Formats: sequence, C-alpha cells, structure tokens
Amino acid sequence: ELAAALSCVVSDMSRPDIYVAVEASDKVREFSVNALDMQTRVVAAQLGNGITFDVPLDPSMAGLVEAWALGTPWNTILSLTSLQEGDIIRLLRRVLDVLRQIPRLPYVPGARGVDSQLRLNARRALTIMDRFPVSDDVTYSINEDEGLADDDTMALAKNMEAKRDALVGMASSRTKGDVLSELFSDSSSTGWDVEGDAFDSDEPQEAWLGPLGEAVELRASSGWGSDTDNEWGSGDDEDEEE
Repeated sequence: ELAAALSCVVSDMSRPDIYVAVEASDKVREFSVNALDMQTRVVAAQLGNGITFDVPLDPSMAGLVEAWALGTPWNTILSLTSLQEGDIIRLLRRVLDVLRQIPRLPYVPGARGVDSQLRLNARRALTIMDRFPVSDDVTYSINEDEGLADDDTMALAKNMEAKRDALVGMASSRTKGDVLSELFSDSSSTGWDVEGDAFDSDEPQEAWLGPLGEAVELRASSGWGSDTDNEWGSGDDEDEEE
C-alpha cells in the first residue's frame, strides 16, 4: 500500500489511450482522494504567493504498482495494462527510488519528521518489490543494507496471498474491451477484440517466483496464489537466468 501510494506522486503516464485493468485497494484509493484535496490546497497556496510549480498527482497506476508489490508475476503484470515493459519498469523503479530515500531522511522526535515505523515499512516494501526484471545485477540493483528481510517481512510476504488474489482476481474477470469501454464510449472503435482478449483464468500458466522467492502459480478460481510449502528464497530463478 505504501508503494502504491507513492506511485501517485511519481507517475507521469496518465493518458487516455492507456488502460490499467487492476484497481488499487480501498485504502490506497482513500489516500488518493485525500491527496487530491491536499494538492488543491497546495496549488491554491502557491497561486496566492505567485508560485507556479507543478504539484503532480496521478493515481492511475497505483493498482499496477500495488499488484507488483503483492507478488504478482511479471507476465500477469503485462496482461493487466497496455503499457510497454520498459514503461512499467521505469515506473516501478521510480517508486523504488523514493522508497530508498525514506530511511535516509532525518529523524525528528515528536509529531514532525519521518518516524521509525515509516522507515521500516519503506525498507520492507523495497525488499518485497526488489525482484527481476525490475531490478537486476546490471542496470538496477538494491543494496543488501537498504532492504529489510527480517521475520516480519517474510511473514508479510506469506500473508499477501489473499490480498493478491482479491486485487488481481477482480481484474482477471475483466477484458481489455471492458476497460477500454470505460475510456471510450464505443469499444468497437478501439481495435480490440472484446471476446478474444479476455483474461481467461482457465488457461494453463507457468509457475513464477513470488516477492521473496516463493513459488507462485495461477489458481483456477481467482488470481494468483503462492505455494506456502516453499521456504523463503528457495525457488529456482530460471527466468532470470534466461
């Protein structure tokens, strides 16, 4: 949720020709509404003092970022949006950059400053999102001391299955034509085959690695599930080697 919330202030990809089939969770959407009110007040204060700096706020990619943070496999992420792989990776790396900066901010006791819990949450989110192809050993990597792979982080990763199923499962029942129909009044003019482009959860899918190395596979019922019998980091990372 922290990563998805941060995506609202780093994303610059909101265009009418882009679809994202997955919506953010209720808590993230509530944050975006509150952030919109804050944006309005900041812009008004700037105009009152002759300042015209942009105050970016784009919640359209929050669901996609939250899906990745919940351990959704990369091939499923690609099926949830019309964005190209490079654009998705650039967005997720921007979120990672912000998460890396939070623990480095000065600590101020009391009501002001960044408290210790937010620092821990940022490091845990960084650890969970730090996986291929968003990060690798060549173009982008996270230092070991920046993340936090403690017991709480591993427990968090194991408990993400239900949230992942709920978030991605709802998107799996929608088609590209359904999403585009919300953007354009007539989906037939978009060039998409509404029936042929459905996200069919009955199709066989390969097993993928979850955020901390656990095996993840597509359930026939709803969304993606994780194999809880696997230990942390024990999965074979065949896709990265290729």
